[in-house]
Amino acid sequence: MKKSVLAVLFTLILCSCSKREEVLSKKTDPDLYHRIQTKYSSTVAGFDWVSYERSDPLSTSYYKIKDSIIGFWGISRNVSSLNSIPYFQELDLGSTYYVDREVVSLEELDSDQIEFTVRFIESNDEAFRYARFIIAPADSIPFQSNTNEKLLPLYRQQKSGVFSDPIYGAIDLFDPYSHLEAFKKDAARHGVDLSPISRSDMELTWEPDSYTESDGYALKVCDPNKLGIGLRQTDWDERTITDFNEFRISLMWHEFGHTILGLQHLCQGGHIMSGRHQNPQVIENDSECESEYITEGGLSFDHPDSYRNFQRAVKDMFDGYFQIQYNCSSGKQGVILD
Repeated sequence: MKKSVLAVLFTLILCSCSKREEVLSKKTDPDLYHRIQTKYSSTVAGFDWVSYERSDPLSTSYYKIKDSIIGFWGISRNVSSLNSIPYFQELDLGSTYYVDREVVSLEELDSDQIEFTVRFIESNDEAFRYARFIIAPADSIPFQSNTNEKLLPLYRQQKSGVFSDPIYGAIDLFDPYSHLEAFKKDAARHGVDLSPISRSDMELTWEPDSYTESDGYALKVCDPNKLGIGLRQTDWDERTITDFNEFRISLMWHEFGHTILGLQHLCQGGHIMSGRHQNPQVIENDSECESEYITEGGLSFDHPDSYRNFQRAVKDMFDGYFQIQYNCSSGKQGVILD
């Protein structure tokens, strides 16, 4: 994994209050912290009635402090539904973690710990408008050495998850055009002929970190001659490789579902095309919108629960089961965010 530029990371949260700056300006040694306790509330006053819960030791958030700014560094994942090998996921790589969060209070505690409160700027759940964290000094980050350069050959060697599949396992993960060729082969084994599509038909746009609308998008949905894909380059280059749900494969299958198969977002969870934004479609009744909201990023290869199974969702997509296509007779569609 490429190392991120600290200057970018530490501008994600700015503490304008002078008291907060005074607290953080003293934090030069250590500058690495990990989250140890968390609680949520609909109001700041409500925290007085809510008890802290200890953070899950199998998934630990890490922070760095520099120049009076708290930077969210990433998450160390010991056990995850997305992978079989522990790893540290750096989330400053174009992450939107603090785009919709704002630090509203900060206090230094005993034992060099820090307590700070975050307000969710765009919260769909009024019960969790605020979160309060306690972070404590950390000596190091577990599994930080498990970078993409180390993980990829290990996954290929053990042939686990998507790497056990002859089509997915052969993808050059960092080449979007390789994903296109694999998508065509995946379609063929599900009885869908996409052979007329070539690499020259795909128009690819790389977005900078300043683009925060989505990880990727599709366009030229109703164009019979071209397909369009937009990707945020830093996420694409640096997102940690996982074997049960590989970010790049899942994302591209969703976007190809839009731009090649012409499929709309579904309100029902558990599908490659699930997405409760940009006019999600209901097929049978509104109860579909009350289902557990699992998008393509939450599906896992060979998951025993069919609802979470990646292969089942791919088959449904190619079979056209529980899918809705765009009405291209009404004109070309615009940009379809992931």
